Amino acid sequence: MNMKFLISIILISFIPHTLAQVYKTTDENGKVTFSNIKPTVSNESATQVEKLDVDLSNEAMTTVSTEFGEKFCGDIKLPSMSKGSYSSKYFVKNVMQSKRNWQNSLKRLNERIAYNTRKNVKTAKNNYYNSTRRNQLNSSQRKQSESNVKRLRDLRCAINWSKSQNGTINELQTTINNKQAQNESESSRLEAIKSKLESSIRAQCGSEPIYDPTLKSNESQRRRWSTCSRKNRNEIKKIDRKLRRLRY
Repeated sequence: MNMKFLISIILISFIPHTLAQVYKTTDENGKVTFSNIKPTVSNESATQVEKLDVDLSNEAMTTVSTEFGEKFCGDIKLPSMSKGSYSSKYFVKNVMQSKRNWQNSLKRLNERIAYNTRKNVKTAKNNYYNSTRRNQLNSSQRKQSESNVKRLRDLRCAINWSKSQNGTINELQTTINNKQAQNESESSRLEAIKSKLESSIRAQCGSEPIYDPTLKSNESQRRRWSTCSRKNRNEIKKIDRKLRRLRY
């Protein structure tokens, strides 16, 4: 097992401890190899085996980058707040939802890595593979390991970034809540005005005549009612437009 593959396994192994055990083997020719499996060495052999403890407490992660005004954690695009009246509300919702998705993805990836690690260790103990087949397995494991490491680093970066936004999220949420309270108060006020205008129409003009072309007087009745209520109905339409804007 080469050093690059070893480091990849160490970085991604789902181990609940902060230290991982690695074995350094030096043969009689001075060749050094590393493995996470303790090698078997006879007493007569000049090969030396040294156990190393690798600290895993500091989890590696991708660095946040900026491209064309957008922020990324590797292949993960981070939420951004654009201009617009609904941007703050959308940004808060997007960050919170993305954070949950990233945490779930990280959990599933850790579980898959733990399974693959146990599987690779079991495979490494089997001696019935020839050198060609073993090299193929090592190459496949190495590619999978590198892919998992990259994804793991990206997810850690994204989750860490979302946590760094907590202060901004709290401020925006407070602003959103205050704005919502103001909108609800304004909506109540407008609804009360609308109700008064509707009452005024009924008091001054009566109820709107139903459409009935079989009655000769229906058209003239509807025309009189429309003329009588036009001003108040126009004001009601303005109020309805304002109410729609407040609700979105």
